[in-house]
Amino acid sequence: MKKYLKFIPLLLVTAIFSCDDVLSEVPDNRTEIDSPEKISELLVAAYPQGGYVPFLEPMSDNADDKGPGATSDVRINEEMYFWRDLNDDDDDTPTNYWNEAYEAISHANQALASIEELGGGDEFDKQKGEALLCRAYAHFMLVNIFCKAYNPSTANTDLGIPYVTEPETVLIKEYSRGTVAQVYEQIAKDLEMGLPLVEDEYDVPAFHFTKKAANAFASRFYLHTGEWQKVILHSTEALGTSTADVLRDINGLYDALPGAALQLQYSSSNDPANLLLSAGSSVYARGFFSGLARYQLSQSLREDLFRNNPLGEPCLFNFHI
Repeated sequence: MKKYLKFIPLLLVTAIFSCDDVLSEVPDNRTEIDSPEKISELLVAAYPQGGYVPFLEPMSDNADDKGPGATSDVRINEEMYFWRDLNDDDDDTPTNYWNEAYEAISHANQALASIEELGGGDEFDKQKGEALLCRAYAHFMLVNIFCKAYNPSTANTDLGIPYVTEPETVLIKEYSRGTVAQVYEQIAKDLEMGLPLVEDEYDVPAFHFTKKAANAFASRFYLHTGEWQKVILHSTEALGTSTADVLRDINGLYDALPGAALQLQYSSSNDPANLLLSAGSSVYARGFFSGLARYQLSQSLREDLFRNNPLGEPCLFNFHI
């Protein structure tokens, strides 16, 4: 018995040291955000990666009832066309977009917090500008989808959404909705702080807030607030002096392309009409192209919107995200 007891203290010491080594290790594969490059990597996920077209388009004037001859196997398509409540959280649903937008906001907030922790400075201006624009954009989309439209006479009483400006460090945190006016004030603040800082030096500029994309967003924002001179200013910055170069050539290039090539061109990062693009999971194309969705753009409505429109191209630019 004495022979074995001699080894117990040594085993205990070894075990203690082993536990210290294990407990000092990071428990997962997280990375330390300690450079502008790593903050840039974080900001890749600061753009909502959820689609809003599948649930907003059926609610708009772009959707038509194709008649009982069309199938209606896409539930969200029918529910949204008739403006019914939908509690699903699958891809393409309002709940999914809400979650994706706030997840994007959380990445932007972490980027801003990390920049502050690292002391800020000019070397972080590009990342700070992008983070501010991303945070402003995601909140802008949320307030316009889920709240009443901005109206200066009622915005101070209309309920808004929570405007989140810091990383969430607790499991369940309560937020105040505020008003639509307060949300718009915060968006304007982030937008005006971030816009002068953004740059164009990216491997694929169309996937980031470049100067043109940021000005396009600013123009869109001030359209909602009715600040027309700012709309003109930022639209001019976004479109440049040769406006035709950034319009979709609907009756030219697009008319000549076959279906698959047209789809690729429409979402191409090289198409000058795409000032900002973002990827996301969606099954929208399955219902749209297969005819499973009954309530969508019909042939007659397409002719009215795109062929018989005396103004030609219906949109000055497409802001895709």
